[in-house]
Amino acid sequence: MATLLLHQDKVFEDQTVYLTGNAYVGCIFRRCALVLKGVAAQIERCTFESCIWHLDFVIHDSDKWNQFVSHTAPFIAKSLPKAPNSGGK
Repeated sequence: MATLLLHQDKVFEDQTVYLTGNAYVGCIFRRCALVLKGVAAQIERCTFESCIWHLDFVIHDSDKWNQFVSHTAPFIAKSLPKAPNSGGK
């Protein structure tokens, strides 16, 4: 199992943050570009404000896909802003 570098209760603002190889616990990300180049990252109890995601990894089988869907996709989905309502157009 990979050893991850721990970042706990830190605030990241206006910067590029490389998530792969790191564990983030209770951190705040504001206006950051978050780079994920693989699924070896841990994110727990973090908040995201106006961040963008750069995802760069290969999913080569159904097990990797299931791992992405169950572990990585949920915190990405929670961090994304809601699109404004177009008013029925």
